[in-house]
Amino acid sequence: MQPLDRIVAAVERAAAAVAAVSLVALAVLTFVDVIGRYIFHAPVPGAVELIQGLMALLMFGALACATRANEHVRVDMLVDRLPKPAQGALRRLGEVSVFAMTSALAWSLGHHALFLRQTGDLTPVLRLQLWPFAALAFAMAAACAVIALCGLFLPARHIDGVLSDE
Repeated sequence: MQPLDRIVAAVERAAAAVAAVSLVALAVLTFVDVIGRYIFHAPVPGAVELIQGLMALLMFGALACATRANEHVRVDMLVDRLPKPAQGALRRLGEVSVFAMTSALAWSLGHHALFLRQTGDLTPVLRLQLWPFAALAFAMAAACAVIALCGLFLPARHIDGVLSDE
């Protein structure tokens, strides 16, 4: 395994761990909230705001994994009819686009996290600081950008479920 691939794998593992922990926490919180709400008539206070934060972490963690596997949603109806060099060029353009978009997203989330920290905004029910959720979302988006950037320099790319050299 190349050093660059090791870095990408480590970043992906960290993002996958955050996504997995978020998913488990979402499942447990939702289960407890539903049981509390419908059986004991006592929902979990602030469940909605916790679920919103956990969903953001889950989504950005999963995005990092999809970026590493090059499994973003795409429509290949027309691309498959093009000559192989054009297909490769369009795939590379797609990879560059993913890097540009995840970088812009990370930058925007980083600014938003700093803004939330400066303003001290809180969640309405639990009165939790909002900036840690935005900071973790920033970290996951930055992980996506790092994975996408490194993917531009790795020869093997995961396309259509098969690892191939382009």
